[in-house]
Amino acid sequence: MLSGSGLMDAVRSWLAEQAAGMRGDGIGVEVREWFEGPGPGAVQLTLEIPLKAAEIMVWEDGNAELVFYDFESRTEVPEHRDIRSGADLEDALRVTAEWVGKQS
Repeated sequence: MLSGSGLMDAVRSWLAEQAAGMRGDGIGVEVREWFEGPGPGAVQLTLEIPLKAAEIMVWEDGNAELVFYDFESRTEVPEHRDIRSGADLEDALRVTAEWVGKQS
């Protein structure tokens, strides 16, 4: 099972591989890490283009919250994921990036 610091390292690794290419494609990339206070830490990734944005927050305990925004239609679509494996994480990150136009 992927969790704890291994999960956080996997998120950081994906970001290291993908962020420069996404920025080069005109996708805004913002990363924040949350490791203060009691409870699990998390990594938050926000991706944005002019009319869409996507956000994923992955906690050390394997919970992930995704939110997809369409500014033109003023819609917001939340989604919860349980990240238990590298494949689960890769799928959640891929879906988040594809929302803003990143091709696999």
